[in-house]
Amino acid sequence: MREKIRVTLLANAGILLEGTGARLLIDGLYDPAGTEFQAVPEPVKARLLAGEPPVDLLAFTHLHPDHFSRRETDTYLARNRVRGVLLPEDGGPLAGPVRRMTGVRGTWELLPGVRITWVSSGHIGPQYAETAHFCLLAELSGVGVLVTGDADPERGEPTWQELGWARPDAVLVNPLFYQSPRGRALLREVLRPEWVVLYHIPGADRDPWGLRRMVRRQLERSRDEPYHLSALWGPLDRMTVTGRGE
Repeated sequence: MREKIRVTLLANAGILLEGTGARLLIDGLYDPAGTEFQAVPEPVKARLLAGEPPVDLLAFTHLHPDHFSRRETDTYLARNRVRGVLLPEDGGPLAGPVRRMTGVRGTWELLPGVRITWVSSGHIGPQYAETAHFCLLAELSGVGVLVTGDADPERGEPTWQELGWARPDAVLVNPLFYQSPRGRALLREVLRPEWVVLYHIPGADRDPWGLRRMVRRQLERSRDEPYHLSALWGPLDRMTVTGRGE
């Protein structure tokens, strides 16, 4: 029987992965105040802080405020017990078992059948050249989902060679990654997933960059790609990723 992972968007780039025996929350505890990005709706946030559902691992691709908030993370950890927290090394002190991401690549096998591989990558935009940023490959019971955050496909060549061995079942990318010819080439030729999922999309009420319109065009023009392209548009949009099996 082929295993499955459920992928749920909380809002913005916050992703909840649910597989057999484990739940991982990536970039889901953040504070978008002062930005154009979606906030987690208050009822969803209240349930999350109450431990509904319980989460085994918190992980963060980088420390920008629309992906990580120390205050929100501290609040969550004060109310809930997790098996671990994975974040870049300059993330400051946090309660609970913390693993700091350093170097080009590393792996954390947190639970039986649960493995997170991080690979260092550049952040989109030359103004963020010094930002520590990591792509996270989450493997639950043999199903692999690569969460790329704000990774820049034009930079960080070692990133994609380091990840190419894994051939994840699904890759989550933001629209700017997918708009890059280099980004689409990496998906086709190196990562080769069955599913590509567009996420980190602004809400319809706050989209000064026109990214929602860009995503609609991307979905229309992707019919000849060797993968299924879909989008997680807003809070609690979800999909199921099925592993390739034997």
